[in-house]
Amino acid sequence: MSISVIVTGASGLLGRAVCREIKNNAPLWLVQGLAWSRAAGDLLKVDITCRTSVHELFQRFKVSDCIQCCAVFYIECIFSSTVKVVKVVVTYL
Repeated sequence: MSISVIVTGASGLLGRAVCREIKNNAPLWLVQGLAWSRAAGDLLKVDITCRTSVHELFQRFKVSDCIQCCAVFYIECIFSSTVKVVKVVVTYL
């Protein structure tokens, strides 16, 4: 059984490094990077605060693991969005 991993925040410094490490050191793993504001190339633009989007993503990729590397740039968003994101992602793991 293959391992299918999604990496949130894959356009950022940490997310890019995590994706690169998985691709270089775990060739049997399937990795899909997610981004929002800087989604380009092989990264998918996904709103991880949207339950429907996350559900569809998990179904499509048969996700077995999620590595959370996304960051919040605005302090006001930390309290409202972070808890919501964690609740949405954890629901599908």
